Amino acid sequence: MSSPKPSHLDPTYEREIGNHAEAPEDEGTIWFSDSGAEEKMIDFLEEYADEAQLYKDNSEEHGMQATTFLDLGTGNGHLLFALRDAGWEGQMLGVDYSAASIRLARQIGQRRISASTRIGEHGKPMDGASESIGDSGESQDGEADVCNLPVRFEEYDVLNPTQLPHFPDDGFDVLLDKGTFDAISLSSESDTSGRRLYELYSHCILPLLKPDGIFLITSCNWTEEELRSWFEKESASNHRFEFHDRIKYPSFTFGGHKGQSVVTICFKKTRCTS
Repeated sequence: MSSPKPSHLDPTYEREIGNHAEAPEDEGTIWFSDSGAEEKMIDFLEEYADEAQLYKDNSEEHGMQATTFLDLGTGNGHLLFALRDAGWEGQMLGVDYSAASIRLARQIGQRRISASTRIGEHGKPMDGASESIGDSGESQDGEADVCNLPVRFEEYDVLNPTQLPHFPDDGFDVLLDKGTFDAISLSSESDTSGRRLYELYSHCILPLLKPDGIFLITSCNWTEEELRSWFEKESASNHRFEFHDRIKYPSFTFGGHKGQSVVTICFKKTRCTS
């Protein structure tokens, strides 16, 4: 089985790599920016942190490990960078099938850390700050200030999953998908049994999430009911996705039917009862 090759996006990422090299403030396209989906997803996660369902840091106050994130189809990594900017300190990994996407995200990450560790007109490093990071986005000395924590990016095929060394053994606390399921569902490719690739997506990503972890997905191609029908299917494992929450967007009425142009749903990984 092969994943749909995102060749239509590779030229875009290559162009954005060049644009960012010339103008570092240009970090490329932010998908769903017209609907404010990224901001809404972050606000949603902030609410869960306020309710002590997720944890932004390793504070002794709550005695819990900082929430870990896996961004599926990360693109330029903007969603993870925005979470860092919002103060989330846990391990973050962005994966994408496109090698050009990963090069872009790493380049942006390197620039962000370099910029945040220098002050003044002459670019002197702050005391204790790393001056550079490796290709994977990790500081060379392993140390980082809160605003300077690295985000790791790796080329990865979600539909042909392998164990990356940066994956926690028991999975991530949060999976993020901002348009990746949409992109996969546009592919006409099938597996050997005739199933479309997007029909395999739920099965492939479920093991990447911790038990009781959450999967936050944003789509402009599927309704809430359709997404639930795809992800709340029975699983061959002891766990399954279960609808947990939703993000509200402005709605519209057309032909007597009410709907919205973007849908964001939160699923939780729960144990099968049967």
